[in-house]
Amino acid sequence: MLCVYAKVEAVYATILSEKAKEVFEENAVYHEWDGLVKNILTANKARICPFEELATEISNPEDAYIRLKALQNSLEDDSE
Repeated sequence: MLCVYAKVEAVYATILSEKAKEVFEENAVYHEWDGLVKNILTANKARICPFEELATEISNPEDAYIRLKALQNSLEDDSE
């Protein structure tokens, strides 16, 4: 969603989630990847990445930017 918000025309990903692929296809963003996965997971693979999880709830790129930025800020606040 952030790539769509930023009007990115093409994306190369080492790992791409199925939802991201769907978003790129719906928004005519050229994309290539090495590996396609159902979901992006946290580093310890215990659960879905919080950014991936939140992004699945959002269909508007501007809303995605606002909500994902807020999540980033809250996670930074938690680490301090």
